[in-house]
Amino acid sequence: MQSLADHLERANSVYNLAFLIFAIVVLLAGLRELPVSLSLLLIVPPALYGTPDIPLMGIPRYVLVAFPIFIVLGLLARKKLLFAGWLIMSIIVSLILCALFVSWRFVA
Repeated sequence: MQSLADHLERANSVYNLAFLIFAIVVLLAGLRELPVSLSLLLIVPPALYGTPDIPLMGIPRYVLVAFPIFIVLGLLARKKLLFAGWLIMSIIVSLILCALFVSWRFVA
């Protein structure tokens, strides 16, 4: 039987993978606006930084401070439907993370 720690480790790995996929998708969407070398510099080093146990360790920290991602998100926000979807998704994720934080669970 798997312990709670095993479940939490898998959930954390999925969380890290989701951030990496998000960053890749956003940077691919912005290839017309941003140089490819900048996009690669934002994704490759953090993806290779992890340990064998946690290969994507810390990727959310590196993705959240990558300013070109926010430039691309700003360019995509000019489309009303994408902006509305982004707002709805942001609200849902913010509520989930707030609930985790308030209940003394690991958030980052």
